[in-house]
Amino acid sequence: MKRKGLLHRLLIVVTIAIVGIYCNHQIQLLLEQPLRHPLGQTVTLKDKKMNVLVEGEGEQTLVFMAGGGTISPILDFQALTSQLKAQFRIVVIEKFGYGFSEDIDEPRDIQTIVTDTRSALKQLGIQGPVILCPHSLSSLEALYWANHYPNEVAAIIGLDMAFPASYQTMDINTPLFHFLAVASHFGITRFFPNFANQPALTQSYLSKQEKATYQALLHYRPISTNTLNELEELKANADTVANIPTPTIPMTLFVSNGEGTGFSQAEWLGYAQQFSKKASNIEIIQLDCPHYIHDYLPQQIAEQIQEFLMQH
Repeated sequence: MKRKGLLHRLLIVVTIAIVGIYCNHQIQLLLEQPLRHPLGQTVTLKDKKMNVLVEGEGEQTLVFMAGGGTISPILDFQALTSQLKAQFRIVVIEKFGYGFSEDIDEPRDIQTIVTDTRSALKQLGIQGPVILCPHSLSSLEALYWANHYPNEVAAIIGLDMAFPASYQTMDINTPLFHFLAVASHFGITRFFPNFANQPALTQSYLSKQEKATYQALLHYRPISTNTLNELEELKANADTVANIPTPTIPMTLFVSNGEGTGFSQAEWLGYAQQFSKKASNIEIIQLDCPHYIHDYLPQQIAEQIQEFLMQH
């Protein structure tokens, strides 16, 4: 009986704590609302708003595509895009469930994702051929896009792309991400500083206000429904891309030291080298920095992007 009473009291304490944390979370979300004022412009697809940043006046258009689950693609890429917008037109896509875009609950097969992105560009009057700049997971989208719509893509600049083979061997803990999504809904993740330790926030390229906006987005929606649905489709999407021909367009692949990917440096580089053997116009540039390379070495990458585009 004593044990039952203890468990009952413990349950009451835990319930009160969770309710208190949730109420605090809702209050903080209201206070942070002014920080979540969208950057860029919105287009409407499927009765949902998708956010896209378009800046710069160059003749060539660089389309930046975020890695899986990136909280704020616009702010995440800013260290790099700010150094390129004087020479190129910059487009940063924030897919549904990312950044300032609305969330969506639907299957996220690779064709659907790419169709959404292409539709957003069409609404904005942005025509190809464009240069795709995918980071990590969005490599699957870039390769699929270039293969199925070759007239729309002139080149690919890989910002530490993750190749289909890496996802085919990766152990993806989907239940853990679902648990974290529930925990974040109640605001529990606010009490874990490491969860908010995004690479863009550890560098000096963003202003204090921009970092506050990034953190506000992180607390508002650290793991969206769309992100979870992408995760569910990840293996199937990797298989789809693995079974289509490699695009013959010029590609330059910036490759990190593997830190933050779940693979060793040798394994991570090996995936890029294996992929590069599939075509003759693929160049690899090794960088000694973690996975979010555009947050660590933006100036060097910007200079090498300019060199690559001058050559092609």
